[in-house]
Amino acid sequence: DVLPADLYARWSVLKQRYIGRDGGIEKKRPLLAVYELYGKALSRSGLQSGGGVVTPVIEGALKARGMKRTPTQLKITLEDPRGALADIRKEPLKPQDLVCFSKTLDLIEHELPQAAVSARAWAVGDWTAIRNAARIDERAACDSAWLDTETARKHGVRDIDTRVRTKWLETAEASLRRNRITFATMSVWNLVKPDGYLAALQAKGYEIEAPE
Repeated sequence: DVLPADLYARWSVLKQRYIGRDGGIEKKRPLLAVYELYGKALSRSGLQSGGGVVTPVIEGALKARGMKRTPTQLKITLEDPRGALADIRKEPLKPQDLVCFSKTLDLIEHELPQAAVSARAWAVGDWTAIRNAARIDERAACDSAWLDTETARKHGVRDIDTRVRTKWLETAEASLRRNRITFATMSVWNLVKPDGYLAALQAKGYEIEAPE
């Protein structure tokens, strides 16, 4: 009812391939539905996101050495989460929603077939392949769809990317000053993109030595 015909046609093909007969998903807000589709497509491709492979290894190493992780997460408290949920449900569909929806379909259609190659490059530390890998970056469009809303403004959810970046850099610099060795993990994309976190540290005067 709310998607343009061309987008709905693309969605229908991918939904049938990765989800199958599930009429309930089509009652959800498009952004929620497409994220669910992306998760199913990742799973069917033998991949996962969010540190599911790395985190257990790191946690095991920390436990064996009696060490604790230094958190870098930005915590945001909603005073009225039920009200925020009700408000977002009433938000009209915006152009950003459709851009995010389309770019996520692009990811599933065009990037997932190459994702296994990228995953192998990451697993063996092939820095050149990682750095040169083509990537559809849907985050800016999707972040805008979620955060550039009246609901976000009403409930004080603003400048998330800037605040997350500032929090991480402050924590990293404090650790570098305090410890002889500091180890951190993050998305590879945040390391290799031109305006990523390593670029920010380099701009502050840190010497960055990339893998050979």
